[in-house]
Amino acid sequence: TAWRRPAPGESYRRVKGWARLNARERGALRELSAWREREALRGNRPPSRVLNDRSMLELARTGPSSEDGLRAVRGVDEGVVRRHGRRLLAAIEEGAANPPEREPSRAPLSPAGEVWAAALHGLVRALALEAGIAPRFLGPRSEIEAVVRWWLEGDHESRPPLPLLEGWRGALAGDAILAWLGGEAALVADPDSEAGVRLEPRARR
Repeated sequence: TAWRRPAPGESYRRVKGWARLNARERGALRELSAWREREALRGNRPPSRVLNDRSMLELARTGPSSEDGLRAVRGVDEGVVRRHGRRLLAAIEEGAANPPEREPSRAPLSPAGEVWAAALHGLVRALALEAGIAPRFLGPRSEIEAVVRWWLEGDHESRPPLPLLEGWRGALAGDAILAWLGGEAALVADPDSEAGVRLEPRARR
């Protein structure tokens, strides 16, 4: 199976609370999240630095249709309205008019894959805490599983276009993930660290 970068419209599932929205609200959040992801990639920064999840959810729920409506949402300051107001309003309108389809179910990971995903979740969490960002922004479960699925397929000659291995996420976590998967480093307990674990290079034999 060929791997691809998730479409920008799929990034809304990273926003905590998205599952509680109705179809029209999910559509609005999908377009808002796609815009935020593009802005984050353009500026090489975490999406939360563009606009936080709480503001995204409120925009999706309330569906403002004017710049004054945008200003009424907590976290949407005058600078955001001035720079991005038109795009935000267009995203809300377009998304609400075109809600996402039901998501197809995916085959579960193998038992080994589940164990690997759990270990990588701990590693990603440790790296995120060390960098001072929320772990879900660095690597949500779905993206960790995507890396595991790719690795289990056995073609490791080049990095696939997966979010955890590219851009700012790749710089922060990609090398560490590949080092662990390739057996070049081990995840060890570290009671003195905030996450309780650290990645340690393995001695070459």
